[in-house]
Amino acid sequence: MAIKERPLLSASVRERDVDLVLVQLVQTSQPFREWFREQLAPNTDQSRFLGVSHSVVTPNGESDIELGFKTDRGDRQLILIENKITATFQDQQIERYYERGEQYVSNGDCESFTVGLVAPSQYVNNTEREAFDSVVTYEELLSYLDSIDHDGVPYFQIVLESAIEKRHEQQQNSYPLYADLNGRIMERALSKIRHLVSDKTSATPNYEIDTRSPWLQSQTEGHPDAIRYQFKIQLEQNQRTITPGDVEVRLDIESDADLSNEIEAKAARFEQEGFEYTGNSTFGVVHDYWESVDASDLNDERFLDEVAERYAELVTLGHEVFTEPA
Repeated sequence: MAIKERPLLSASVRERDVDLVLVQLVQTSQPFREWFREQLAPNTDQSRFLGVSHSVVTPNGESDIELGFKTDRGDRQLILIENKITATFQDQQIERYYERGEQYVSNGDCESFTVGLVAPSQYVNNTEREAFDSVVTYEELLSYLDSIDHDGVPYFQIVLESAIEKRHEQQQNSYPLYADLNGRIMERALSKIRHLVSDKTSATPNYEIDTRSPWLQSQTEGHPDAIRYQFKIQLEQNQRTITPGDVEVRLDIESDADLSNEIEAKAARFEQEGFEYTGNSTFGVVHDYWESVDASDLNDERFLDEVAERYAELVTLGHEVFTEPA
């Protein structure tokens, strides 16, 4: 192939490609840098740019991008950014971002920090918006790039457009798998939940099904609104191949809810039933999971019943724990 016939992107775009686009824009374009900071940390004072780092590795995990600013008052602020296209979150990956930020403050590296997510709009749902301080979509980035004068903009837009298309293709491939499995598991779980909860409280659970992160939120009086019960099927489907992954049932606390102390105080109740609690000052999760699930498991009715049963047990126990008299 002649050089002039080669496409600008000769291989599938990856998260690292988008990372480097963002790093270049932050470093070389003041208008973009100021706009990007305002999206990620809108409530901060006017500030001076200190620097940008890519792939920052610490003993407690890795930040895709970190931005440093100094306010007019002299306070240093770090913005820690996670970038996603198609990959699912690792266990405790979001929580570790906040732990790293707290460690930076404790070490005297900065006075404050925020944690943001950058991803295609199809990747982002309410779970991500609740877990991060801020979210910037690829589509918002594309729209803003139209307004700035930068020699690299045409190429940067191609990278972002390719990443959005990659996410769209994955969504199209995975939708039938997830829609079918989520519906089958939720239907079984709700039947079990209504039976189990009726023995404990007068709850009438309200629920909504999302094709990627199905969840149920209790409407029982006294139950915290900030708690949501979810199950996650973290497999990927490519044509006829299903990549082994994890299946998880979990209780999530909204990131801005001050419930961690209450959860910690009641964690023993969940642990007695084999659920694990992990959390920090801004987020908490009670969960159980199955590792290395593959296509044969997903075709096994007994396995789907097992997931539904475990999900029902978690929801029922949560109702009992959070609605019982003090």
